Amino acid sequence: MRSAVVHLVLGVLLLGSVPSLGSPPPAGRYTISGGTVYDTKTKLTWQQVPSSTTYTASGAGTYCAGLSLAGLHWRLPAIKELATLVDGTGAIDATSFPSSPSCWSSTTLVYAGSNAVWTGPGAHFDTPTNQHYARCVH
Repeated sequence: MRSAVVHLVLGVLLLGSVPSLGSPPPAGRYTISGGTVYDTKTKLTWQQVPSSTTYTASGAGTYCAGLSLAGLHWRLPAIKELATLVDGTGAIDATSFPSSPSCWSSTTLVYAGSNAVWTGPGAHFDTPTNQHYARCVH
């Protein structure tokens, strides 16, 4: 039952966030500068390369809050924000984001005490004490 609920929640979270298959992101969607990637569609600025080490969910949030990059204030993104990085082929743009390991999001499944983990074109929930990378957003 828990698995069905998790898949339902993920479906709701990602519904409408992932572009349809068949077309890559438009030219000029991302602007790369000084270790950051600005998304002209969502107006979000991303850390280009995720953390070099893994963290627990709370550790990932602390890492993002303490990130000193381009003079911006960083945070752990919501799962819907991470889903916007997927292009029309179901992949993350490798030029803008050369490394895309599984990363924590700030989205939680409250009754289960789990945090959503982004794994590329999909996501799953995991125990917050497990280790994953962090890709921060501003």
